Amino acid sequence: MRKLLTAIALAASLATPLGAAHATVLTFDDVPGGSIQDTLGPMPATYMGYTFACTGGLCDFGEGYNYLAWIDTVGPGSWEEGATSGDFTLNNPYGGTGVIRAADGSDFTFDGLWARAAHEPGPRDVTLRGFNNGAEIWTQTGTLTDVFVNFGAMAGAIDELRLDFGAWFLVDDVALNERAASVPEPASLLLA
Repeated sequence: MRKLLTAIALAASLATPLGAAHATVLTFDDVPGGSIQDTLGPMPATYMGYTFACTGGLCDFGEGYNYLAWIDTVGPGSWEEGATSGDFTLNNPYGGTGVIRAADGSDFTFDGLWARAAHEPGPRDVTLRGFNNGAEIWTQTGTLTDVFVNFGAMAGAIDELRLDFGAWFLVDDVALNERAASVPEPASLLLA
């Protein structure tokens, strides 16, 4: 009996929870090769485990137009549009829909973000949508002006976050919670 209890305790200590999550807040203040004061540039292939692209509008013209950008929005010499934290935000310079995915293709949950219109501050009705395997899981609507507004958390695992915010939007402090893939645990299999 003692050996069985020891084996169960060992298996429990080696096991990682299925569906373990990794919370991330994308601030865009530490983009590798980017986040350079008084400028903007394309998002890298991955940032903090996520990819960034756009579709529709000029984005569909291909290479050189199909990206989202980091941009300095605080301080002299910047675009002085503001941020909710730090100096940098995510920007869509080419219109269309911004798309955020986990670089490894895993599911994640959306825990919130801040957004505003840029360069064209008039009220703009926008939609934030979460998809999983091509199916729409949830939709959140709002209005962008020249002041940051919050889009709150939504329930349901997604593999793609779509920002239907139009051209020249700014997004900051995107909170995502990536779900680890469910993999059988060797220790538990051995115990069984």
